[in-house]
Amino acid sequence: MEIFLKAIFFILSYVIGSIPFGVIFAKMKKVDLRKVGSGNIGATNVGRALGWKFAAMTFLLDAFKGFLPAFLGKIIWNSEPTGIIAGLFSFYGHIFSIFLKFKGGKGVATAFGAIMGITPIIGGILFGIWLTAVALTRISAVGALSAAFLAILLSFIWKSSTRLENLMWIIMGATIYITHRENIKHLIKKRKNSVKILKIKSKI
Repeated sequence: MEIFLKAIFFILSYVIGSIPFGVIFAKMKKVDLRKVGSGNIGATNVGRALGWKFAAMTFLLDAFKGFLPAFLGKIIWNSEPTGIIAGLFSFYGHIFSIFLKFKGGKGVATAFGAIMGITPIIGGILFGIWLTAVALTRISAVGALSAAFLAILLSFIWKSSTRLENLMWIIMGATIYITHRENIKHLIKKRKNSVKILKIKSKI
């Protein structure tokens, strides 16, 4: 019976994660978010299309849909593994949304939320790194990639965490690098162009 209840809970976690709040807000304003800017459904693109207020609400709600299943799974069953699995289901629900034909966002906010639901101190550290990197570079992808890299790094050096927690950070961090592959290509190209410009200027 417990296995059956957990299975239902994991499915519900996936469905909750699938809720595309950015798309919902955009539709309220009669905007097709997937045809604006990067086409992504996350807070950054919502900010481009609708402004910072809607971007903030999208980020908070996307984070909450990761936090809620992870936290409830941990508390209801008094089981950290259950919370971690629920958090991962929600995380992948955001990336492969059942409401968007299994397409979705890049998972950054939902990952933060899920990690906060299991290990608040790590979630806070990663959020701080993301915020700092964005403030310094004005590029959301740099913040996301910095936080994802740190999550993977912490999985090897944070001694007080369980192996399953470490695995969660690795999986989420690696997945975020995959969902940001186009951003990585763009950043590399931008870097190369900047180097070329500097070389040309130095010859003048």
